[in-house]
Amino acid sequence: AGQATITNISVKLLAGNHASQPDASKRPILQESGGKYSLKFDGVDDFMSTAAIDFTGSDSVTTWTGVQKLQDATRGILYELGTDTNTVNGTFGSNAPESDGGTGFGFASRGTSRALANAPGYAAPYKAVLTAQGRISTDTASLQVNLNSPVSNGADQGINAYISAPAYFGARAGTSLFFNGQLYSAVCLGRVATTEELDNTRDWVNDRTGAY
Repeated sequence: AGQATITNISVKLLAGNHASQPDASKRPILQESGGKYSLKFDGVDDFMSTAAIDFTGSDSVTTWTGVQKLQDATRGILYELGTDTNTVNGTFGSNAPESDGGTGFGFASRGTSRALANAPGYAAPYKAVLTAQGRISTDTASLQVNLNSPVSNGADQGINAYISAPAYFGARAGTSLFFNGQLYSAVCLGRVATTEELDNTRDWVNDRTGAY
């Protein structure tokens, strides 16, 4: 019932790896439903990217993403460090869906060779919290969908660490494999998470996603 007057504001640039898209026609759209906020990618040309993120000090990564995929007809890149996990060493990324006409989610990790963890059987539209882990030196590539048992691939990933490169959200290098769906949250840790960190962060992401 009172009144207030704002007489001064200040803006501070926070250090961090901020994804952006300067072209308004290619920006995902911010949406809200039931108190949950997401970025809606149109599957045509929407994507975002960061400046280069330096992962050269680690061969391990853990990611959590809150996502809803809206179609299974064509493969879509949810996020990817670098331009292509198929060909560029030291990269990792996640797909939704994993393949054209597939019903799965995927996570790929690559040293000098690529390993893919594919979790099938989640037909679109499907909302999920994806928990993924990669470690080049131990040939680890695993992906958990919500609270289901993780799937893993122990294929040889070769050697070396991950690279310093931009991270792309919603497309491969901003040019192909466009994601059609909603991104609610994305968290990335440059090492293998502890069991407590895995559980707590998964639940934190789900609070913002509402997948389970």
